[in-house]
Amino acid sequence: MDYQTKAGTKRCVLYNKGFKRQIEAAQSMDVLPQYLRYDKANSLSARIKRGICEYCGNSTDNICMHHVRKLKDLKGKTAWEQLMIQKRRKTLAVCPECHAMIHDESN
Repeated sequence: MDYQTKAGTKRCVLYNKGFKRQIEAAQSMDVLPQYLRYDKANSLSARIKRGICEYCGNSTDNICMHHVRKLKDLKGKTAWEQLMIQKRRKTLAVCPECHAMIHDESN
């Protein structure tokens, strides 16, 4: 296919034979899974797996999660509200005793 330029006539050649797969690049890839990037230190699952009450500090295998809808609704009058405001979290991983105590205080 010929076309005209200011310098004269040039020829355009189209390549239609495909490109071979480069096997060397595929062999140098890391095949080990990267589990660490999915398990952050403060993720919800890590806080539950830790098994430590974030309110009283006791270790237990039965962790409950206390949730609030909005942080701006917390007044900061009780210790657990102050803790949630300080941590900037809408959830607290607490033991069942602390969870019952939080619900008794909020009523």
